Amino acid sequence: RARAFLAASGSDQFTLGENIPARAKTCVISKLPANDIAGTAPRWLAEIRRHKQRGGAIILDYTDDFLTVTTPRTPFYRECLELADACVCSSAKLMTVMRKAFIGPVHLVPDAVEIEARAPKTAANTPPRLFWFGHHTNLPFLFDFLPRLAELGSFELIALIDGIGIGMLRDADAATPSNVRILHGEWTIPAMQQAADLCDLCLV
Repeated sequence: RARAFLAASGSDQFTLGENIPARAKTCVISKLPANDIAGTAPRWLAEIRRHKQRGGAIILDYTDDFLTVTTPRTPFYRECLELADACVCSSAKLMTVMRKAFIGPVHLVPDAVEIEARAPKTAANTPPRLFWFGHHTNLPFLFDFLPRLAELGSFELIALIDGIGIGMLRDADAATPSNVRILHGEWTIPAMQQAADLCDLCLV
């Protein structure tokens, strides 16, 4: 989304990371990672404030409702609103939330739909087969949820993830509940479509 907005703005040079180059004219704030919020949030805010002091523009890319739903990320986003020159939202609903909290310009850049929609179907697998996909930083939440889900009965889980996540899933095999079988692979659009056809439910 950050790359899409910069391209739409006519910028032909950009960098990704936690350090804002002194020559940068615009900083786009993407989603704050869930791991180590206590360490990352102050570091990001310090960089953003330095960029603001140099006269740089700040755009907040808002893709989850951290303002009306209080989470550990909420204080970071409230501070960002004090520094931002404009906000970009991924949906009309988030735009409505943002316009209540932010007096500056708010723009809509919808998330791209990269796959063909699948119609709902009746569960056919025994045991049920579940589908999960995501970034490796989200795995701790999946690991925390699996034991509670396993209390409902046996199931298979197809997990599509990045390369780091595949290693983390392998390391976690021994701690996986005995009535849960995890099949994992690297996330790609074709793999996601194939997994959707094979599974009964999707964990989001």
